[in-house]
Amino acid sequence: MLGTTPETATLAVMYLRVRCFACPAFLLYNVGTGNFRGRKDTRTPLLAYLANNITYVLLVHLGTTTRY
Repeated sequence: MLGTTPETATLAVMYLRVRCFACPAFLLYNVGTGNFRGRKDTRTPLLAYLANNITYVLLVHLGTTTRY
């Protein structure tokens, strides 16, 4: 993979596996956002987006500071 070290490649594969696992949830979020926007409620998707990003940052921080 573009001349990366084996340790970096291992971490990249782990990250991609987690991201692929999250794809159905992302699609469901987009459908829900479209539904709320269609009903002229843009605040609920914004709050869900903020909660999602805060959770993501915390999980990435825990995943990168913990050694396997």
